Parts: sequence; C-alpha cells; structure tokens
Amino acid sequence: MSELVVAVDIDDVLRPSVYPVSDAYAAHHGLTFELPAVMVNGVLKSMLDVFKEGTPHLEEEDIIDHIEEILCRPEIIDVEPIQGAVEGIANLSEKGKLVAVSSCPAIIKDQTESWIEDWFKGRFEDVHILGERWGRGYLIDKWQVMQESGATHIIDDLIQNSVKAGKIGAKAVLFGQYPWNQTDELPEHVTRCENWPEVVEYFDARD
Repeated sequence: MSELVVAVDIDDVLRPSVYPVSDAYAAHHGLTFELPAVMVNGVLKSMLDVFKEGTPHLEEEDIIDHIEEILCRPEIIDVEPIQGAVEGIANLSEKGKLVAVSSCPAIIKDQTESWIEDWFKGRFEDVHILGERWGRGYLIDKWQVMQESGATHIIDDLIQNSVKAGKIGAKAVLFGQYPWNQTDELPEHVTRCENWPEVVEYFDARD
C-alpha cells in the first residue's frame, strides 16, 4: 500500500468560516442571506455574488475590503475548530503525512498559520496558504501544490475540489453536509463524510 498523504482544506473542514463570515456581513447590513449552492459542474453563486446582490450600492472592492476586515476579527480568526477535528487530525497524523492547503486570503495567512500551530501542533508537515485577496482566487495553484505534495487523498468541503482530485489520481473526502456541497451524485473517487468521526472511520477502513 502506498504512503498515505492527505491534503486537508482548512475553512469549513478544520474551522468554521462561511457561516461566521456571512452572519457578520448580514448583521452589519441588516440582511438575511441564503447561502450559495455549489454543484459538481460549477458554482451557481459564489459568496461574493450573494453579497453583491444583498448590497448592490457597494462597489465590489468595498465588499472585499469589508469581508477581509471581518476575517481579521478575533472572534472569526480565533474560533475553536470544528467538532472532532483535533482528534481526527491526531488520528490521521499517525497513519501518514498531512499537509494543510487553503485558498484563504493572504491577509490572514500569518493568523491562520498560528491558528494551525495552536490547535494542531506538529500534526501537519506543511501548511500552504494560497489565496490572494478574498474572492480573487489563488496566488499559487492549489492543485499544483497538492500534486507536488504527492497527495493520495484530499479532504475538502467543495464539490469542485473533490472532483478535481481525480485529475491528480487522488481520492477525495467531501466534508460536511453544507448548502454549498449538495448533489445527487458523486464520482466513484469521492466519498462524503458528514463529520470528523466519519472521516476517521473512512481512513481506518483503508488500513
């Protein structure tokens, strides 16, 4: 059996992100949002699109500035990990190599690396923070980093990322039951795990 190398997404896999950020934005503007759905063949609506619809009087760059300000707030960046993540990562680190790969924006790179160190000290061999500005994509291609890391598996909350894992010969765990990762059908190489105990169970079955 080949060495296990797991590339683990951070936001909404290790720490909650979409709900705290969208709730803070909505509270500031007195809005109610229906979170976007993300399907296998592409994004129906991104968070930026939803925020633009909710606050059409704001320029896109102003929205991005506001979201990045929210992301830097202590109550957002210093949040406790998703339930079971600390124990789950400890379990997986005994089975193989773990790398954290995230597209979170550069503005919270240092804080995110510190958060990983605080909660998952010594569990990850590498931490890659690849985002540019929020909503603007990657400074470095996420899949290039995963391929260079030799990832055999990924854990991610986005369907598109889970599907793309097959292109580098990796298997994927689609994490969580979120509004943005619902679909009636998943490729054979993708397995949904609703929580961290299910993730541990999935990798235990590989032994």
